[in-house]
Amino acid sequence: MATGVRDRRAAERMEVLGKAAATMLGRLANLSRQLEPRHSGSAEELERMPWKDKQLSKAVECMKVRFPEYPSLEGVGETKSDELRKKPCATQVCTQLEAWYLCLDDTAVLREDVKALLMELADDLDALPARVADFAPLTAAYLDLFRLHVQITLLLSQIPDKEVLVCFYTYCYQYATDLPVGKFERLSRLLHSVGTSQDSAFAYLRQEVTEKGPTAQVSLAEFVPKLILGVNASGAAGGQGDAGGVLAQYQRYQTLCEEEAVMGVGSLLGSSKEGEEQVQLPSGRQIVAGQMVGEGTVMLLPHVSRMGEWLVFGLLVLPNLIGMEHSRMQTFALLQSVARMAASIECAGLRVHIHSELYKLFHDKDFISDYERRLDKGGFKDAKKIFKDAVDWFLASAASSHRRRRGFLQRRLEASLHVLSDCPGLFGPQWFAVVGLLAIARDEVVWAFRHRDLPPTPDNIKVYKKRYDDGEPLAATLAPSV
Repeated sequence: MATGVRDRRAAERMEVLGKAAATMLGRLANLSRQLEPRHSGSAEELERMPWKDKQLSKAVECMKVRFPEYPSLEGVGETKSDELRKKPCATQVCTQLEAWYLCLDDTAVLREDVKALLMELADDLDALPARVADFAPLTAAYLDLFRLHVQITLLLSQIPDKEVLVCFYTYCYQYATDLPVGKFERLSRLLHSVGTSQDSAFAYLRQEVTEKGPTAQVSLAEFVPKLILGVNASGAAGGQGDAGGVLAQYQRYQTLCEEEAVMGVGSLLGSSKEGEEQVQLPSGRQIVAGQMVGEGTVMLLPHVSRMGEWLVFGLLVLPNLIGMEHSRMQTFALLQSVARMAASIECAGLRVHIHSELYKLFHDKDFISDYERRLDKGGFKDAKKIFKDAVDWFLASAASSHRRRRGFLQRRLEASLHVLSDCPGLFGPQWFAVVGLLAIARDEVVWAFRHRDLPPTPDNIKVYKKRYDDGEPLAATLAPSV
């Protein structure tokens, strides 16, 4: 009974924190836009911020040098700095910055709660299923929370002037209220660790996942591979007949997404393809591409894009997954899947260049030395070649592959529309097939708009030797159908 109560409470906490984290992601994106005049158009308002005042230049420099220590302006000697100690001026500054500061402070509190829950569940391996072949809701909620945790950290790193904002608010708050700001160190330490770039944020996350709590036995770096690669708690890989982790599920659904027979109304009725009747069992399931497909399969099609994001953020935060899969399974399926998936992923003002981050990873001395220590120099060269080949495949074949998929999705959308118009009663029994078809079509529209052209890459990162041309206005025919 105690175990059931503990699991139920953990699930409830994951649901609450997951919704709070998604909301916080939107708040941080809005804050980033407001503090970036090129995006928000609020240049005039930002010029009135205290750190933009030229008469406070010495105070700003002093706060930056002393950060993350508690802000102090002793010895600055600026007349305008002395005015900040007066209650009316201090109150005015706090009023200007209050909403922004509270957003950052709420983020620090939420990250602590999310991290604590992730570590708690990672330590208690029995709280999650040993395998995720059945795509357990608890596993999905855990990985969604992990993804949001990573996204919040990355988005936090790209907010400009966040350090001086916190320092000015904290410094003026004590003179406006005669009270010090509580728990300033928690927020300042987080901002200092996250830094001002995605590189520093990823470095912080990679160090953070190796930490263990006071009583913890397992870190996130040891537990997350169990979910992604389907690795046992002991570290052994599953057998050939094991469905494995999220990676195996993602690969399976990518294969099914290429099968027109799986898509749309009729997919659960044994539709035909190129004049060949699909094999259908008495249970209503059918055999497609050597796999059994039924209602339980098509109802998970809307989650394929989520699985892809779990793999991306899992690999970028835990790069040792590449060597782990290589040494235990003699494959590079995770690296290939992530590199072939997309050039970048975006959400709420955050863009992560997948290929650029992997490129930097394969040129990181610590990663190279650790990989060669675990395997050998030949093993690292094999992994690097797989990455280059995957990028080459993406440049040469991704556009045509998605164009082909858009083609049969359009056919299935039209066919489903005609069938449901003639027989509305099929909406009930074919509901999951319809939702699955619309979800895959949505994902294709998003992919097409994001890849109308390859995104610009950071300086000194040469990933793309050539650029591709899709040769048609992407999503032009699919978007109206969706």
